Amino acid sequence: MRLVPSTVTVAETMNTKIAAWLPDVVGDDVVVDPENVCTEARKNQWSFSITSEEGTALSTSEIETFISTVVRARCDALLRRQVPRGTMTFYCWFDEMASQLRFSIVSAKRGALPFGCDLVDAPLLGIASAFLSSKFHDGIPWTEFRPVEAPNVEPRQAILPVWSVSIP
Repeated sequence: MRLVPSTVTVAETMNTKIAAWLPDVVGDDVVVDPENVCTEARKNQWSFSITSEEGTALSTSEIETFISTVVRARCDALLRRQVPRGTMTFYCWFDEMASQLRFSIVSAKRGALPFGCDLVDAPLLGIASAFLSSKFHDGIPWTEFRPVEAPNVEPRQAILPVWSVSIP
């Protein structure tokens, strides 16, 4: 992961779409509530959407730089609050059904991220690539939906690729 020196400096080199996301994200307070990981996950979550056209104009390295900048800003904010190093986890994933890049922060003491499915470690570039290459940025067309034909079939457990890093 590339960490960058300054939010302002980085924003000047970014695509205007994602540069516009930075001020709100880095200015947001991080909720730290180790006794309630679900509250942390919800209150620290951010999600971002783009159109198909915007997806072709962005690169995976721009998304990686954006996320790295957010991680650095979140680390700095937590260190200013004297949150001990390594006590939080920043994690990022691509929500395919919503066609959104998402990330959040939770206390690391519980050890598991708050998802109701199996997780697989993924590289940040893989998450960025899945986000940018989604064919559903402009919505899921009705033609993609299929009727359920075999109600007695055991549903498959979802597996979600997630990138995570210990912070601050």
